[in-house]
Amino acid sequence: MPSDKPIILLVEDEPAHAEAVRRTVVDVWPAAEVHVAATLGEFHQMAESTHPDIAIMDLNLPDGKAIDALSPPSGEHPFPVVVMTSYGSERVAVEAMKAGAMDYAVKSSEAIAGLPLTIERTLREWELRVSHKKAEEDRRELEAQMQRVQKLESLGILAGGIAHDFNNILMSILGNAELALLDLPADSPARPCIEDIGVAGRRAAGLTQQMLAYSGKGRFEIEPLDLNEIVREIVHLLESSVPKRVSLRLPLNTGLPLTRADAAQLQQVILNLVSNAAESFADHQNGEITVSTQARFYTEEELQASQLPELLPQGKYVALRVSDTGSGMTKEVLDQLFDPFFTTKFPGRGLGMSAVLGIVRGHKGAILVDSVPEQGTTVQVLFPALEPSLSPTCTIPLTGNTAPAAKTGLILFVDDEEPVQDIGRRALTRLGYEVITASDGVEALEHFKERGKDILCTILDLSMPRMDGEQTLHELRRLQKDCRVILSSGFAVQELASRFTGETVDAFIEKPYSISTLQQKLNQVLGKID
Repeated sequence: MPSDKPIILLVEDEPAHAEAVRRTVVDVWPAAEVHVAATLGEFHQMAESTHPDIAIMDLNLPDGKAIDALSPPSGEHPFPVVVMTSYGSERVAVEAMKAGAMDYAVKSSEAIAGLPLTIERTLREWELRVSHKKAEEDRRELEAQMQRVQKLESLGILAGGIAHDFNNILMSILGNAELALLDLPADSPARPCIEDIGVAGRRAAGLTQQMLAYSGKGRFEIEPLDLNEIVREIVHLLESSVPKRVSLRLPLNTGLPLTRADAAQLQQVILNLVSNAAESFADHQNGEITVSTQARFYTEEELQASQLPELLPQGKYVALRVSDTGSGMTKEVLDQLFDPFFTTKFPGRGLGMSAVLGIVRGHKGAILVDSVPEQGTTVQVLFPALEPSLSPTCTIPLTGNTAPAAKTGLILFVDDEEPVQDIGRRALTRLGYEVITASDGVEALEHFKERGKDILCTILDLSMPRMDGEQTLHELRRLQKDCRVILSSGFAVQELASRFTGETVDAFIEKPYSISTLQQKLNQVLGKID
């Protein structure tokens, strides 16, 4: 028994039988509450008001059968039901059990005398059923959570891999376009076409940055930031992204601690959240979007509700909160909210909310979503609050090497993609350097052993077969401790920071890059002053 004061709802239209049952129960549990209902209508009313532990129901009642009440429209009753009848029938018993009764008994002096044991057994079985049901629900929720994590990881790996490979392709497209423009006369009719190629290529490079953001490997320039200032700087953009029929409120809490973040990426998060909120309103629907900020302590339990798979430690976080009074989301829509190109309004137009997820993930933050269909949605984005004494750094350690200015010299260009090798060789030649190329780390080391003393700088790709950039860098430093190395990759600098702990590089160049950017990096590394 859950207690020695059970609450029992007896549904019986025969007063004598109801009194016999009541006396039997009270003899065993003097403090028990026994409420009597004579009809199904009274049963439903008392079930809501008395919150019984168990119901004992006569099969035939003036306004219907007990079986009719065993499967309410709202689902299973939150308490077990035992059905009693004046006559015995296996068919009736089976029908009652199928309808949801926990037990079935024939009215008799023996059945009434044994009713306390029936109640105890039924309540024990009910507790086991509830426990098993809860365990099954927890198991399904855990499976669903694991599926969401696996989907996120898989899509992140896919997006990052595509972006990395696509950046190599863009190196060839943009590099050839830039070299062609340098060779074409100013009045060439081909010039506008090639300039358009460059514009489209740079737009494609922007898309790869969104894909890297989704994978959590985007380009971040981390510094201490005031979240309120970030919001204020883009108020005009927020206002233009919200329909005139929807009001925009900005109750920002003052005195927020700083957070370590990239300003441009945070602006992108805010814009995407507000744009997504604006799209939740039906045509001609009035409403309100609220963008607010706060800083408070979040518990582990609260952080476990994050849409991201990483478990964050409890502590103080700076929160951006975007709420709307729009259409809200069903569970099915919410499960797809952060999928690339998912939308309920138009065919997939971009990475939108998936980019938000990647940016927040890259900042070691959390995303909490609360949505009710036809009532609205609230999205909270959390970033770790920065202690005033801490100064953030998020860079690859750079050497202090400087060299005399040199107009010419030998550059070792290492990349496993032939088109990228070709662009690198032609660009460096145009800048006045002699160039030798290698397709992987093994070939690069062979060249370095032969001509290491002549090589001014090695431009080294990170992802290569046989020997990747990380291993190659280590071997180059072993051969010549002060050799100059520029790391090149389709990934962003933050992705490399954790991989080169203890190693130093002279500079990093992110694909796709222009000839002028390449020249700038070489000037930096070789100590040139133009």
